[in-house]
This record gives sequence, C-alpha cells and structure tokens, in this order.
Amino acid sequence: MIKIENATYKQNDRIILNNVSINLFQKNIAIIGLNGSGKSTLIKLISGLIVPQQGSVFIEGLDTKKNAKKIRKKIGCIFQNPENQIVFPIVKDDILFTIKNQDLTLHEKEKRLNKVLNLCEIPHLKDNNTYFLSGGEKQLVAIASILIKEPSYVLFDEPASSLDLVYKKLIFNTIRKLNSINIVATHDTKFIENFSRVILMDKGAIIRDGNAKEIIDYYHLHNTSFIK
Repeated sequence: MIKIENATYKQNDRIILNNVSINLFQKNIAIIGLNGSGKSTLIKLISGLIVPQQGSVFIEGLDTKKNAKKIRKKIGCIFQNPENQIVFPIVKDDILFTIKNQDLTLHEKEKRLNKVLNLCEIPHLKDNNTYFLSGGEKQLVAIASILIKEPSYVLFDEPASSLDLVYKKLIFNTIRKLNSINIVATHDTKFIENFSRVILMDKGAIIRDGNAKEIIDYYHLHNTSFIK
C-alpha cells in the first residue's frame, strides 16, 4: 500500500502540493485535473524522485526519504516522452537493459522479454530499430522496458497525451491487463471509466476521490471553475 501523510511540496516558494494525505491500494487508480493541479508532482512524490518538504510518503511502510533504493525496486515509472527512457537502438536490447544486473539466466530474461512484448502487443517490433518507431510504438517499448522488472507499482504520467486514438487504446488496454497497482495521471477521462478509483486534484490539493463515473462527471461539469 502507498500511504501519503500531510505531504507538502514547494518549488521556488510556490506550493505545488498542499498538505496531501491519502492511501492508495486499488488496482487501477487515475489522477485527473487541469494542468498545474499537482498530478505530475504527486506521481514524482510517490516514485521517490522528489520528497516532500513536509510530511511523508510510505511505500509498503518504507519512507521515501530514507529507503529510496529499496523503493525503486518496487516501482516502475512511465512518463510522457518515451525518448527520455529509450537508450539502445534495437528494441529487445533496450528492454533487456532494464534487467541487465538482475540475477537471472539468459532463458529467464528471454522469457520475460517475450512476456512483456506480448503484453504490450509489440512482439513484431522485437528486432526493430528504435529510431524508426512511431511515437506510440516508442511509448509501448518504454512501458515494456519498465514492466520487464515486474514492479509491484507502476506509475504513469500522461502516458498517451500526445498519441492518436489507436495507441491510446493500446496503452490503456495494457494498463488494465497488469497485475500491479497502477496509478495514472491523465487528461484522457474516456479511458479511465472502468478504473477502480479516480482522484481529482486542483491547486495542489485532492478535492474529490471516489468511483470513476462520479468523479469524471463532476470534473466535466465543473472543470471551468478550477481555473479561477
């Protein structure tokens, strides 16, 4: 379980997250809200990429301020731009690099590779050059490179915001197939209608938290008021 207690995060004296407290344990959780509402910062806070100036974040009881190395083994992060995550020119090499230092046999690594390629519906890209992939294909490769670690928690920060409808569907279908706890910061409310839980953020605070239909309907009805 992820437990956030009174977490506040400031940047240049501007409050980005304001005294946030929440427990996260459902399988598929979405975080929605306008740009600047704090979604991406909350994802970074959970991942341990940043730590709160006040309050605490715990992953299975481990404090992100004190146990960053252990926490990184449990969490995988996928961000908006796959270019920042792809390193090697060949798809299979890029994905396998993530588990390079794990104590696995070549057979076990190949088994994991094929599993994530099939999960992301990209087995046909196994030997392709990453440079020539489309944006959607690159994002699926970036996702596969995280999933091959078999993390307990997978965090997605706007994973499909710049993609066409076909790849948005592929990415959200992949998320739904995962056995991990998945937390997705997104504007794509159409694709989270069947999620276990939706959290609505505004001005660095959680203002609504509940079932998908209730929160999405509220957001669509009131979202212009959040700009004020």
